Amino acid sequence: MRMAESPDDTVSLTALWALVRIDPQAAADYMVPLFIAREDWALSLAAGILQQAGEPAGAALARHLPQLDAAHLPRGLRIAEALHVTLPAGLLAGALRSEAMPVVIAEVRALLAHEDWQVRVQAARALGRVGERSDAARLAALLGDAQWWVRYRAAQALLELPALSRADLEALRASLTDRFAADMLGQAMAESGAA
Repeated sequence: MRMAESPDDTVSLTALWALVRIDPQAAADYMVPLFIAREDWALSLAAGILQQAGEPAGAALARHLPQLDAAHLPRGLRIAEALHVTLPAGLLAGALRSEAMPVVIAEVRALLAHEDWQVRVQAARALGRVGERSDAARLAALLGDAQWWVRYRAAQALLELPALSRADLEALRASLTDRFAADMLGQAMAESGAA
């Protein structure tokens, strides 16, 4: 744990990998607040290490998120999304009532993976209105959803993202390997006159 607090990122991250292998429960309790606070560490790196702790990491996130201030809550929610952690309904409701837009957007992103397809539909619609360029990948992933309405709303949301040009949408459609996903995006583009 002393090595994990080293100013040398290589030393500290190697120590964290070792901690999670030694005792996943204790490591999760220690690492969750650390990864939330260390915004200079890539989210993918934090999620990669925390995934090794599995269920203890999800439980630690559920315990820590309600205590976070508005400045740290978006990162905590992004980590929860990356780990595919199902958060308590009360926590989700509180985050959605937040006046801090980054908190609300982070929660909408997390709802894209909700088990209820109707929630995924609404999350895709909302993200189309408030999302940014980086959300294109999240919405593109929904183009392969099992539910037709989720795919359709995700395609419409992609068209609404202000940061995507017609050329970006064409490139995205050409890159899709799922024929149904490409067809859905093409259909939405044709309906909007963007095709």
